Formats: sequence, structure tokens, C-alpha cells
Amino acid sequence: MNGKINKYLLTKLMENGMCNAMQVNATNKISLIYTELRQSILSQKWKEGEKLPTDSTLATHYQCSAGTVNKAMALLVHEKLIERRPGMGTKVLGGLTVREKSSTQLNALAFVYPSDHHEGIARMSSGFQIAGEKYQRRMVILPTGATFSKEVEFFEHFSELDIRGVVACPAIDTPENQLTICHAIQKSRLPVVLAGSSLPGFSESSVLVDNRHAGLTVTEALIQKGCQRIGFFSNFSWAQYMRDRYYGYRTAMENAAIEVQPDWVELNSQHAMHADFEKPLIEPAMLAQQFLERSPKVDAIVCADDMLLAGMILAAGKKGLLIPQDVQLAGIDDFDLSQIDPGAELGDIPNMKLTRYHIPYEEIGYRAFTNLQSLVSEEKNIPEETMIRGKVST
Repeated sequence: MNGKINKYLLTKLMENGMCNAMQVNATNKISLIYTELRQSILSQKWKEGEKLPTDSTLATHYQCSAGTVNKAMALLVHEKLIERRPGMGTKVLGGLTVREKSSTQLNALAFVYPSDHHEGIARMSSGFQIAGEKYQRRMVILPTGATFSKEVEFFEHFSELDIRGVVACPAIDTPENQLTICHAIQKSRLPVVLAGSSLPGFSESSVLVDNRHAGLTVTEALIQKGCQRIGFFSNFSWAQYMRDRYYGYRTAMENAAIEVQPDWVELNSQHAMHADFEKPLIEPAMLAQQFLERSPKVDAIVCADDMLLAGMILAAGKKGLLIPQDVQLAGIDDFDLSQIDPGAELGDIPNMKLTRYHIPYEEIGYRAFTNLQSLVSEEKNIPEETMIRGKVST
């Protein structure tokens, strides 16, 4: 691997926070010290032959024990980035070639995802890291932003960085981009486990929510509350998980012998998702307002996810509808609605008596890691689909 490519990759990784998020040991402090010192060496802040600060100085700086610093230093010694001699201190080793070579020896598992601002994704990342610490496996946690092009770019270079496998939670905004990321994953030839969502034609492992069960059970819960004119509100229904939630809704309605009227359902099948993690409720509220203007006769609405649920709460408030007196609402995810967009005035959420479907995102992240670990260690040779079910609360 030539130096030019390596320098480019390191720059991109640092720009995206990859090095700062690398998990090296069960102790986060060791990881922090290791990654910051490593980055300083690779960026030549400390050049070959220079001495690093003493362990006691670093311990004071990082507010930890000298033993913790020593463990972080041992990792750098193992990578041949530094040399430690009794009475001589710690010296940076090697020229650019050595540093470049060591920078590729990650032997890590990666978690690729759009943003920590999405509660479900953040919880999956937490589950992934808990599993990684349990198995004492080095990890790379890589947020790519709400654009799939960065995901494609990283999949093109992961093998060069000694990434051994990837858990991916892709940011997909159109059906065309869905196919593009699927092709990039397959082209990488890395073991990949999808977490939380599926891709068309993707034959690798995945850990998914049983979305039909989600749509079925929240609709059944509304029926048990006495609701009959139950609507379904979705967007970008070309996504498989949205379709599955809709199928679950339809099954519950058919089982209850309730005929669904056309104006009760909004799938927005031609609508592309425009993920805005800074202002996430603008688009859901707009779509919800359009739905309420077109479907005034429903007494309950199943919102296909909690972003849409929060948008529906805002739209109902603007229309003067009281929840649950005028319309009952259900959502799938069980996020903290008040934190989706702290600037949005959602009102008194506890008194709305919402029907919620809790998805165990931490378990999805944890299971995705263990499935990937099995593939990488060749304990399993056949990809498998793991289906996770949540539960309803009212």
C-alpha cells in the first residue's frame, strides 16, 4: 500500500472522528490516551526521535493513574510507534513508512452509521460497544453523516485499513442509493452485518426488527382501546421496514374485520427521506399536516416511526385536535419524544396516553456485533438473519 493512499485515508478517518472513537480496551480512559497519542504521532506532531511527556505528566493531564497511562503506552509499543527504556523515557520510533504501516494494522471491527442524533442508532452503537468491550475486541465507531456517499467511500477503503468486518446501519434516502450502497458492500468482500434495516438483494447477515409484528401489535392495541377508524401514516414506503409495518397494520385491521378506507392511509411512496438530524421534525410535521387535512375522519393513527409520531403531535396541535380525546396516536420506536427536537413544543406528552412500540436497539447492536464476530472468526460460515421483537406499552 503506497504512502499517498495511506495519508489520504488517515486524513479522511480523522476528519470523520474515526480515530477519536476507536475502542481499544475495556477501559475508556486507556482508549482515550492511546488514540490521542497515536493520532499525534501519525500526524507528526511528535516526530521520530522526540521524547513523549513522562507517564506522571500524562497521568496528571488525563486525570488518571500512571498504571492507566502505562497500559495505553503498551499498545503503542506493540504497534512499534514508540520505544520505552528504563531511565531513558519514551521515544517516537520509525520514519513515515513505519508509521504508515502501523496505521493500517487496526485488526478492528467497525460500526458505520449516520448520526448520534438519532436515538435508535445511538442505542445500537452503545450495544455494539458493550459487546466489543466484553469480547475485548478493537472497534472503530464511524459516523458518516446523513449522506450515503461517505459510506460508499469508506467501504471502498476498509480492507486497506485492516478492518476485518463491518456492522452497517446505512443512511438511505432514495431507492437508487439503496442499490448503490448494497453494491459497495458486496464489492468490499468484507463480512458485513446489517443492523436495523435491510437492503434489496443483500444476502449477508442482518439483525432486524420484526416490523410486521410492530405494525400488527400497535394496531391491535388501538383496536383494544375501542378505535375503529384507524389510519396509517408513513413516508418513503419504498423502504422494506416501512412496508412491513404497513403490512402488520393491514393484517390487524383484517383480523378485526375493519375495512380500511383509502383516505385513512398515507404511504408517501414517491417521497424521498431527507434526513435532517439538526431539525428532524420539519418534514414529518409537514407531511402530518397534509395527512390530517386529507383524512379528517380517523379516530386513531398508527405512525410508522417516532419521528412521524412527533410530527403528527405538532400537526394535530396546530389543527386544534386534542390527544387522545379527538385522536389516538401510536408510534413505533419508543424514543424520548421530548429529545427528538428539544426546540419543538410537543405539549404534555404523558397525558396524551400514546400507544408505543419499544424496539430494543441496544440488543440489535449487541447481537450485530456477536454475529459479526462469529463470521470474522469463522465460527459461522453461513450468513443468518436475526429477528428481534419489541413490545407494546399503552
